[in-house]
Amino acid sequence: MAEFPGDDWIIERLGSNHDRSLFNCGNHVLSDWLKLRASQFEKRDLARTYVATRRGETVVLGYYAISNHRVTHKALPADQAKGLPRLDVPVVLLGRLAVDGSAKGRGLGSLLLIDALRRAEYLSGQVGIRAVEVDAVDEAASEKRTDIAPRKLRRGG
Repeated sequence: MAEFPGDDWIIERLGSNHDRSLFNCGNHVLSDWLKLRASQFEKRDLARTYVATRRGETVVLGYYAISNHRVTHKALPADQAKGLPRLDVPVVLLGRLAVDGSAKGRGLGSLLLIDALRRAEYLSGQVGIRAVEVDAVDEAASEKRTDIAPRKLRRGG
């Protein structure tokens, strides 16, 4: 469980105690996925969903979902493929990330992204992971991303 200063956000794995019923990020695909599918993805080990709430509350104000994934060697940019065997490359997939309309503009999306990247970094010390892949829900979300050059995950220490 991650805790952040400011608005007293807590980010933890989705549980049956979390109230998702009113979650509305303005994108029905992302809102409906949290309400209707996240639990099934958890039960079937297809993704892990982490939710943000205020300390002492259960109402979900943001979430992200991560899973393992792979990228084919052919799909890699030439500079990233150089020196790698011609095998699929293991990555962490950040498949969903959304913030409820009531919490937008308060930095929660950034905190969720940081938490997801920290989890990916931790996992990269346990199993082989080359990168984090982000699956943007639409063109607008894709344009919002920070333009960061791809680089290998750093391990702590």
